Amino acid sequence: MLNNPKDILKTINSIAIVGISSKEEKDSYKVMKFLIERGYKVFPVNPNEEGEYILSLIHISEPTRPRLISYAVFCLK
Repeated sequence: MLNNPKDILKTINSIAIVGISSKEEKDSYKVMKFLIERGYKVFPVNPNEEGEYILSLIHISEPTRPRLISYAVFCLK
């Protein structure tokens, strides 16, 4: 089992970030930007900010999505 974030990132190519913020000053946004810049496919999820780029939990659970996502992280306050 992989527990080290560096080891996890070496073995995946896509990630769902649940609790993402659309505000650039928030840490979750910075993490998303960092991952995208390094070639990861990121699925941003936040039911309170659902829109053009941010998905709700309903969208992330569509039948085709789970096969596309290698790993998921949850951003907690």
